[in-house]
Amino acid sequence: MLNDTQKNVIQTAYSHFLEQKGLKARHGQKLMIAAVARTLGGIQVDAEGMRVSGRHVCAVEAGTGTGKTVAYALAAIPVAQAMDKTLVISTATVALQEQIVLKDLPDLRRHSGLHFSYALAKGRGRYACVYKLDFQLAHGSGDEMGTQALYPDEQDALLPEKSLALYQSFLDGLGAATWDGDRDSWPQSIDDEDWQRLTTDHSQCTGRRCAYVTQCPFFKARENLVGADVIVANHDLVLADLALGGGAILSAPEQSIYIFDEGHHLPDKALQHFAAHTRVQGSVRWIQNATRQIAVVAQMLAVARMVQAAIARWTAIEQTLVQSHQHLFPMLEQIYAGRAEEREKQYRFAGGVVPDELRDMAQILQKQWQDAGEVLRDLSIAIEDMLDGRGTDIAREVVEQAYTAVGGLWQRCAHGEALWALYARADVPSGAPTARWLTLHDSGNSVDIEVCASPVLPVAMLQDNLWERCFAAVITSATLTALGSFERLRQRTGLPDDSECVIVPSPFHYAQSAQLIVPLQAVEGNQAELHTQSLVTFMHDSVDLKEATLVLFSSRRQMLEVYQDVSREFRATILLQDDYSKQQLLQLHRERIDKKEASVIFGLASFAEGVDLPGDYLRHVVIAKIPFAPPDDPVEQTLSEWIEAQGGNSFMQISVADASLRLVQASGRLLRTETDTGRITILDRRLVTKRYGRALLDSMPPYQRVLG
Repeated sequence: MLNDTQKNVIQTAYSHFLEQKGLKARHGQKLMIAAVARTLGGIQVDAEGMRVSGRHVCAVEAGTGTGKTVAYALAAIPVAQAMDKTLVISTATVALQEQIVLKDLPDLRRHSGLHFSYALAKGRGRYACVYKLDFQLAHGSGDEMGTQALYPDEQDALLPEKSLALYQSFLDGLGAATWDGDRDSWPQSIDDEDWQRLTTDHSQCTGRRCAYVTQCPFFKARENLVGADVIVANHDLVLADLALGGGAILSAPEQSIYIFDEGHHLPDKALQHFAAHTRVQGSVRWIQNATRQIAVVAQMLAVARMVQAAIARWTAIEQTLVQSHQHLFPMLEQIYAGRAEEREKQYRFAGGVVPDELRDMAQILQKQWQDAGEVLRDLSIAIEDMLDGRGTDIAREVVEQAYTAVGGLWQRCAHGEALWALYARADVPSGAPTARWLTLHDSGNSVDIEVCASPVLPVAMLQDNLWERCFAAVITSATLTALGSFERLRQRTGLPDDSECVIVPSPFHYAQSAQLIVPLQAVEGNQAELHTQSLVTFMHDSVDLKEATLVLFSSRRQMLEVYQDVSREFRATILLQDDYSKQQLLQLHRERIDKKEASVIFGLASFAEGVDLPGDYLRHVVIAKIPFAPPDDPVEQTLSEWIEAQGGNSFMQISVADASLRLVQASGRLLRTETDTGRITILDRRLVTKRYGRALLDSMPPYQRVLG
């Protein structure tokens, strides 16, 4: 249990923070501080400070306005310091990550009396690789191996002038110390294509052997993590670190207290880490291109016997890989040929079960990709030895170039092996299945088939790598429950059975601040044409252009149809998601409102969370329909089949539960401060005509209801 000293530190810090900021204590915030402190204080440790028993995971749903960051940080920082653990705060979005680092933690340290250090952690992909930047400027090529000099048909690898000018600006910024190499700190947005040429991963990075290591933005940022009391990361980075065994980038799980803010994203982020896909014909082209790149490596490192031996092994493997993919393609075409609906682009294997012939081929492909990866691993090790100057006088720049290229190829082989492993092994009968499906890509000139697989639940991964290993963890969000229960969260994350799950009240007076309206003229959302027509009518008749309005659609097609069908005058007030980046659109919206101009945002799911428009910036939220997941999502379909086979009700447990969470998120855009007011209109009659509609309404915050 928390000792008296720790309790006193937390209580004193909270009182001091409130006093310094001129704030009053919030009931929900106090309850959250108590829940986090209670969980951390109940952990029993051995002589080495390792966890041996006690409840060590808690989930806290805390609505907007609770002050979650202050609550969990005030409770966890003193305990982490006392137990000599690192506090890792993880978010789902860069925006919240930066808010915590740039605003929340400095504010807490300034006003609470707590003394702690903190640092921001991002993956390699957010930082420019100085070696690659220098190479692009020196060679003017998008191809790291410079193969355009050897293969005239690849002259299109030359970079456009605008990209080279951008890269020169990057180099100038690094040299003048006006830029730290972080993509997010560059003043303008950077195209993905331009950025991808400059990033690296652990398989391509030569680490401390790199000639540019003292200038490396990633390693400079990583050095800041050493000894920090608090590390602010994101879910992707935490999961990637756990997949590498833990402690590769962040502190080891056993030495970490994790806080997963925006924790409702954790299950989906975990699934993304274990999903895999590849195109069959695209793989053949990649293998052939890899052979050309390896031939270039052979020329560059002709005197190295170990390198030549590895390259000789690749030749045989390349032939078998190409042959296997050429045999695979007609097999998959045959699967498509037997389908009733020719226009369907997707074929899902029911229950995730694939034909024996395909499973046999998957076992062969898994082994072949594994063998290819082993060749490239040995080649990478041989080149790595050359970086240390062992037995060669080849220029270091040439060796580094070869190492980076081979590392990228090795990583791609690992992806191929991971995909075919998901097809090669049968699912455990008692566990959740793996979703397996094919997607047809027909460009008119060529046809390819994409082979895809994903676990339907990340439970085993999170249990083995996170919950069982971590010293402690807190998962929090404004939307953790679905239909008033934590069951969805438990099902999708595998939270330990003894985890404490707490709902703390929001400070908002929902009934006095906002109306939840389902108009009498609303149409059931599954009547597509009538529903779209009703939306157009509602825009003209019921949207007050004196009020800032956010309209949230579940489908891009419907959003564009409504946009085209409204009058020209109304269309002039609309800011359409497809026309701007999210940041640009919100800025334009604020500028219009500041000028007392009409502004209506048309957005999709990404605008249903992470949008903060307080006061006059948003007075009316319109939700087009109940946000059910697309019916053709292969992962959700496979999960539904499994739940039904277990005797469950997949519609209520998945479809309605997920829609409940999304509705709460979407409605949460309206009230951002305790003084905000407005209305939420949901234009889907099913909320009042269907039995599940009552369950959805009851899961919403207690707004004043106006049901037509």
